[in-house]
Amino acid sequence: MTGERQSSWFPLALLGFALIGLAALDLRTPHGWFAYTPAARPGQQFLYGMPQRYSDYVVSTRVEVVPWGSRWQIALALGFAGAVIWYAVRNRPVPARRLAAVVVAGVAVLALSAGLEVWASGPQGRVLAGAVGGPLVVVAAVAGLWAYFGTARRRLALGVCLVCLTLGIFGLAAAVSTDLVDPVTAAFGLAVPAWCTRSVVLAVVTVVFLAAAVPFAGATLGLLAPGAVLLGGAIAVLVAARRPTAGAG
Repeated sequence: MTGERQSSWFPLALLGFALIGLAALDLRTPHGWFAYTPAARPGQQFLYGMPQRYSDYVVSTRVEVVPWGSRWQIALALGFAGAVIWYAVRNRPVPARRLAAVVVAGVAVLALSAGLEVWASGPQGRVLAGAVGGPLVVVAAVAGLWAYFGTARRRLALGVCLVCLTLGIFGLAAAVSTDLVDPVTAAFGLAVPAWCTRSVVLAVVTVVFLAAAVPFAGATLGLLAPGAVLLGGAIAVLVAARRPTAGAG
């Protein structure tokens, strides 16, 4: 278990570097704007420091190279691919069925988040996302209670709870703002290894990551802050995983 926890540092660091790199690209990428500068011709008269005719302008246009929605999607794709390759190499031989299931599930979640972001870009889509997400969260709560207190088919109830909770949170996030869909996707991706390895450090990193990403969603700081959290979390995972070994020695 300690080895699995220690191996979690690489996906955290990879996603953190990807977010910070995209933030640096965003700082260098000019955004769309128009600047109009009056261009005076030789001999043109000025009145109180301004030209009398405004027929001639120097127009400057800049186009945004990378759309905002794709920034997070690029970082998530890099982080997911790196995590799959990292775990497959470190834990080989990996059962082919398990690896295929992880890849299919990850690609499905990434596709779901991208499609939901496009679908909820309009006002009607956001209303429908909230209308669907709310009831799904309620169903997840009921299924969770059944899984905890029930005596029969508890695994089925737990599966229904996790699926409905995931879809419900996606829907509610899209209803608030489409900029929240990708950070929520990343948080789900971080929560999976935290749950599988029972790592408190990873769970704390996931919560802090989401708290750093949500307030600044849609801004450059919304890439820098969670990226810095992930890099700090990677260091914390390494320190926490090596502490028992140091104590024993």
